[in-house]
Amino acid sequence: MAEADDDQQTVPKVITYLSFLLQRVAESNDKRRLFQSQKMFVFHGLTRPTISITTYLHRIFNQMLQQCILCQSGRHQH
Repeated sequence: MAEADDDQQTVPKVITYLSFLLQRVAESNDKRRLFQSQKMFVFHGLTRPTISITTYLHRIFNQMLQQCILCQSGRHQH
């Protein structure tokens, strides 16, 4: 649980807000799909992933943050 608290402190609010918006879009699309018969495409999933959108975006942000720190520290060594 401490890791989740750390994530909340380092992740900008815009990432959390973006995940909220994406979650609402996904839920809206799920509801719409119930009332429409559409041809399924390869990228349509039959089930939702077990990871939440918020957790997924936090992971992406934290990985990008780590890469930026590594790039920045590499620049200062020269």
